[in-house]
Order: sequence, then C-alpha cells, then structure tokens
Amino acid sequence: MNTQLLEQASVLNIDEQIELAEAIWDGIASRGAAPALTAAQKAELDRRRAGYLANPNDVVSWDEVKATALPKIGLRQVGAKAAFLGGPCIQNKAALTPISC
Repeated sequence: MNTQLLEQASVLNIDEQIELAEAIWDGIASRGAAPALTAAQKAELDRRRAGYLANPNDVVSWDEVKATALPKIGLRQVGAKAAFLGGPCIQNKAALTPISC
C-alpha cells in the first residue's frame, strides 16, 4: 500500500474521506473488478444455492428480511428510508447523515 497516499487521505475531513472512498470504489466497480471468492465464501454460496434448488418455494422476500432485520439493529423502515427507533430519519445509512422526517 502506498503509505504516502494514506497519509494524505488521513488529513481530509470525514466527508472528503467518504467522497474519496466512494470515488475509488466506483472506479473499481466501473472496471468490473471484484475480489476472488474465498473457499469459505464459495462453499457458503454453493450451500445456499443447493438449499434453494431443493426447496425453491421456501424463500423470504427482501421486504420481510428488512422488516425483521431493521428492528434488531435499532432501525425502522419509513417509506424508502430507514430511521433510528426513537431518532431522526437518516438519508444515507452508510454515512448516517441525519435529515428531518
């Protein structure tokens, strides 16, 4: 890793660091680059695919997954947005940017 670049990035404010990280990630994605799966990841995907093929009707919709998972991490669904339970809505879950609801 280029430690000089890392040092330069570390003096940026948080918003600039996030913007830089997003730009780097977008550049990686635009090239179609993806890290190779580990053996454990491939095994897990194979296990899940086999389970689906054996029981294709035994599925849970994404809406059901979100409805179950969000409360477990202290969030609730508010339209297309997620909100902290008892707190403000958030616009960007990754950056946890507060907005008014």
